[in-house]
Amino acid sequence: MLTLNFYSENAKEYACFETSNNNSNWGKNILLAELCEGSKILEIGTGGGYDAQFFLQRGYDVLMTEASAKLALETSKKLGKEIRVCTVSDIREVNHFHAVWANSVFSHIPRSNINQVIKTLLQSLRAGGWLVFSVHAGEEDSRDACGRLYVGYTISSLERILHKYQPSSLKFWKCRDLAFTGDEVEQIWVACKF
Repeated sequence: MLTLNFYSENAKEYACFETSNNNSNWGKNILLAELCEGSKILEIGTGGGYDAQFFLQRGYDVLMTEASAKLALETSKKLGKEIRVCTVSDIREVNHFHAVWANSVFSHIPRSNINQVIKTLLQSLRAGGWLVFSVHAGEEDSRDACGRLYVGYTISSLERILHKYQPSSLKFWKCRDLAFTGDEVEQIWVACKF
């Protein structure tokens, strides 16, 4: 609850936060190359909406979701678009999306829940769909100065988790990013096609 509380208590500030790094471009470029205009993208954890805005401006049909009702409201005002307030467990669409996008969201999900989250998201994908996400790199779980949970993963631990779902393509990219706290963090981006 500490993580969700942070986003609710800091909704106005976080809705305006945009990282100066372009690390999400790696995943965006994969989707731009693979998806045609009008493709349906499910975004988990819309946050301040900068990734959704990128996809919307390029003609994609984006369903934005956010677990924090306050953050969803602030970002909705900023973008002029509706954002569904829900968690991954509330996603009911089946064989609906061409891609699922989750920038830094999986890092906030307890390790014991990650397989159920992946199963739910894979059910929402059409055949040949993409799951693109980023996680906190590392072997341990931690909390930042704001109290947010960060579950750490290595490329090998992600490979073990994802291979059981038999992706037809699996790509990784490591980078550094600037967090809301101003701290530099190491991330792993993952793009898998199913």
